[in-house]
Amino acid sequence: MKPLLLLIPGMLNDDRVWADVVELVKPFADTRVAQVLTQSSISEMAQDAWRLILDEPADRKIVIVGFSMGGYVACEMVAQPLRPAHGWALVDSSIQMDSPDASVGREKTITAMQSSFPKIAQSIAKYGTHPQSHGNEALMQSILQILLDVGGPTAIRQLQAIAQRQDHIDALKALRIPVHVICGVEDKTTPPALSQFSAQTLPHAELFWIDKAGHMTLQENPIAVSYALERLVNKVMNQP
Repeated sequence: MKPLLLLIPGMLNDDRVWADVVELVKPFADTRVAQVLTQSSISEMAQDAWRLILDEPADRKIVIVGFSMGGYVACEMVAQPLRPAHGWALVDSSIQMDSPDASVGREKTITAMQSSFPKIAQSIAKYGTHPQSHGNEALMQSILQILLDVGGPTAIRQLQAIAQRQDHIDALKALRIPVHVICGVEDKTTPPALSQFSAQTLPHAELFWIDKAGHMTLQENPIAVSYALERLVNKVMNQP
């Protein structure tokens, strides 16, 4: 039986953000993609994500993978599990709580989104990608379209959920399952220093840098992301 990857989108994303990775991992894993568009808290997102896999056989290997905000959901899930997880991954995410500057930045973003979301969406698409990606019109339009489709009200609700998330770092440090920390080398949204901290803090962690990618690694370099996930799956399958 193939292991199951539970893939959790980030803020302003839906299942389309995982589409390329889903195709690439098919040879070694099955996938389910969580929905994070309607909930008011990270905890609610985690509860809904658990419902996708609670019916899986007890002997099936489960790997939880969270991108950006989805990484906060993954942290909640593995820190307070409803069933065993055998591995997990953080993709352009963090185990740390917001700094005061980050909290102020979120409030400013909410205000800007309320004023002109389409303009902010264009800025987010550019800010979240590697400079080399900016000339790829199809890629940039794909990223922007997802942002626009998800929309401002959902983004504001997600920002508020992120600001109110719980600190799970002590529980995460106690885990004894493999974790891969994956980050674009030019990620300005969740800077590489945060991934370095996660990799240094979490037991059994391995750090993967994604070349030619900013924050949107899943779409900018899905081959490299799928390689990191395949390595994680191999570790999980070789556990007793």
